[in-house]
Amino acid sequence: MTRHPDTSGYPLPVPIDDGSRLCVIVRVPNIPGHRQAFIGAVNELCHAYNWGSDEGHNALLAAGVWRVIFDEMMEQFYENDCGENMNCCFIPVLHRVNPTTGRLEISIDGGVIWQPDPDDPIYTTPALPPPVTSGVSATKCDAASNGFSHIQDLIAFQSAKLEQATTGIELVLLIAGELLLLILTAGTTAAVLVPVVIGTGIALFELGKVAYDLYWTVDEKNKILCILFCNIGEDGSFSDAGYNAVLADLGSKLTPGVPRDDMYRNIQAIGKTGLNNLCAYGIAADSDCTDCECSCDITHWEIQIGELIERDETHIKLQCVLYAGSWIAAIHAPTPASKCGFSQPTAEGTGTPVNTWGIVPEAFPEDPRDYPHSTVWGAEQCVNAISVFGFAGQTIDTVTFTISSDCE
Repeated sequence: MTRHPDTSGYPLPVPIDDGSRLCVIVRVPNIPGHRQAFIGAVNELCHAYNWGSDEGHNALLAAGVWRVIFDEMMEQFYENDCGENMNCCFIPVLHRVNPTTGRLEISIDGGVIWQPDPDDPIYTTPALPPPVTSGVSATKCDAASNGFSHIQDLIAFQSAKLEQATTGIELVLLIAGELLLLILTAGTTAAVLVPVVIGTGIALFELGKVAYDLYWTVDEKNKILCILFCNIGEDGSFSDAGYNAVLADLGSKLTPGVPRDDMYRNIQAIGKTGLNNLCAYGIAADSDCTDCECSCDITHWEIQIGELIERDETHIKLQCVLYAGSWIAAIHAPTPASKCGFSQPTAEGTGTPVNTWGIVPEAFPEDPRDYPHSTVWGAEQCVNAISVFGFAGQTIDTVTFTISSDCE
């Protein structure tokens, strides 16, 4: 090994062992010459003479760091019964689909701990710019219409392949490949998505083309357009809450059946980035979404300011937090297009509560005290955002937001 030049100009940090560890997997061919070469190369880094020398003793520090790494590496070799010849030194990687989230996961400890799979398309798919702010679409309706157009292409593709595929597995591979193509993921094989879509893909094959085509009426397809429109942001992209709301609406608003389950799983497979990409390219212009009725669903409303105490499908109770001199609790819909009818929020504390709110399609300001409406509440307000705060620093303790209607 060539010795390093003097390192005085490049001081090394003092090694501190706080017990934390970074797991690095180095794959060495299971060939005696390769194994010995790797171990020998790492061992050389444990000697100070290979690092040069200087008054700060950086060479000794570097050698000491690598001695710790080398010793732990060799200990792991033997703990895994590799033996002196290193014949079994490898870490098996287990794969699964998370039964709750539907996402791909891996485990390197025999299934004790599962972590996200780096090959999952939600990490490998490059995100396109939001279409409205980038100029691809003029409105969020155009963006939703682009996404809807690509989803209709997917439906047509699956219908055609139901007639051509000879086995369920063949159909699954075709669907997985088409999904990756639609969301513009290059260099990823269809096999990656097979574990995610195999269940509904096989069920789709058994259902057959005739029943599949009968399910997707014009009205059923149009439900998807409104699901996208009601949950997409003003910039034409989905937030985490908006994406989760899309999944929930697909499950609750589409007619139950295998095609619905298949669509749900496909959108889950491509993830938020994939769904955003579907809406980020296309030719939709001057689209009309006025027929979409974006109903109230408080389970997807986001907490803008405050600490959650409890929530369900009828109310959200928050602990106020101090923000810019006021004790505040604030919530808003997944997108400015969504709304709910609320009774007057109930507040506990010594201060006099002040209510502010927004209405469709007003955007959400960073400071909820800047919501443009603040007058007498009345029996009900149909809003897309609402806040309660203590005026001039007065203390508000907890606030409960309760829905009263769906908003016509």
